[in-house]
Amino acid sequence: VLDRQQCSITEHKKLVKDLETVKNHDIETSLIIDYKPQNVAVSLDSALIIMHWNGADDDKELESGIDQHLHYLASGVHG
Repeated sequence: VLDRQQCSITEHKKLVKDLETVKNHDIETSLIIDYKPQNVAVSLDSALIIMHWNGADDDKELESGIDQHLHYLASGVHG
């Protein structure tokens, strides 16, 4: 979970999650997940944008949405 310490401030004074600020990890193998592209604007190349998850029992975005993307990334056929 990224908080204010892992954010950059944009020219419009907005906080955005930034993988460059996270210590002791490899950005090339890191993934940031959010439902708002503007929240990850500086790390968009490492971002997975999902539908907003509301936590309801019938909401399967985190279960199926992310799972499909992670299987694709793990397959290595994307480049």
